Amino acid sequence: NILFYYESEAFTRPNGVILLEGCYCDRLITTRGKESEKQ
Repeated sequence: NILFYYESEAFTRPNGVILLEGCYCDRLITTRGKESEKQ
């Protein structure tokens, strides 16, 4: 399995690729919080 990762959903070309073996992944969509919420 191959996982392509992107800078954001707006980008059409991937930043890189990860080769996966014996695992799976789910898509996770997050929203950017306020600066005070970041750790």
